[in-house]
Amino acid sequence: MREPNVIFDNDLLEGTEIESVIISPLKPDIGITILSSVNRFTNKKLVYLYSISWNKYENAFTVFDELQTFSFNDHVYTYHFI
Repeated sequence: MREPNVIFDNDLLEGTEIESVIISPLKPDIGITILSSVNRFTNKKLVYLYSISWNKYENAFTVFDELQTFSFNDHVYTYHFI
């Protein structure tokens, strides 16, 4: 299965990594994307959850809203969370 096409603003991707994209199996026009970064001052791993929705004009998913941000001291635990 290939990764869904998601359009991100350049500002949103600056300094972050795309960890995952999850599309709802019950409603395939919505999903979430998980981004992450490392705070360079505290070395904490930050995980960002964003809702995405299908944009028929772009023929791709677009970011709709930031749902939650999590901060982790332990990078190993962060990857278990993701």
